[in-house]
Amino acid sequence: MRVAAALLCDWANITNDGRINMLGAGIDRVTANAPPTKEQPARGQFMLILRIERDVGEEGPHTVQVLIQAPDGQRIGDLQMQVTMA
Repeated sequence: MRVAAALLCDWANITNDGRINMLGAGIDRVTANAPPTKEQPARGQFMLILRIERDVGEEGPHTVQVLIQAPDGQRIGDLQMQVTMA
C-alpha cells in the first residue's frame, strides 16, 4: 500500500461515481503565529486528499496515519483513520 498522491485544499467532495471535486487545491504550507493549544485552538480548516494504491494481496482493513510536523521536524500532531482496501 502506498500514497500515490496527497493534496491539501480548501474544500473537497466525492461524487457518486468516484470523482473528486476540489476548491483551492495546491496548498503547500500552513503557517501560524504559534502552535495550537487547548486555550488557543487552531482556526480555519483545510482538507487532505489522499490517493492510496494497493498491490495484490493487500485487500482488507488498514490503518492510515498522517503525521503533522513543523519545518524543524518537531511533531505537531497526527491523524489516524481506518480504511478498507477492496
